[in-house]
Amino acid sequence: AKELAVQNAVRDMIRDGIIRSAHDCSEGGLAVNLAESCMGGNLGAKTAIPGTRADVALFNESQSRIVITFAPRHASEILDFLKSRSIPHTRLGEVVKAPTLTIEATGKTFA
Repeated sequence: AKELAVQNAVRDMIRDGIIRSAHDCSEGGLAVNLAESCMGGNLGAKTAIPGTRADVALFNESQSRIVITFAPRHASEILDFLKSRSIPHTRLGEVVKAPTLTIEATGKTFA
């Protein structure tokens, strides 16, 4: 049920044209997701990942996790939409023009 709710929410935001990209965390976890997303768009990202262990926060391949990107002007709309559907979510950071990825997790910075 959770996976279906997440997939439906992302699909609806795509249809509404309010997200720029969506990429799941199934192969390699969040760190691999972010790296692939940056390489694919020749962009970078600055992120702060919550969690108590960096290895779990960065490489956990649990289901129903999708990283989406969107224009800053859509942030409130998207966060309100996810909340209204009871979709767990966390704002991780921002896309940057320089093709570098910086991840802060558990008090450590990985670049």
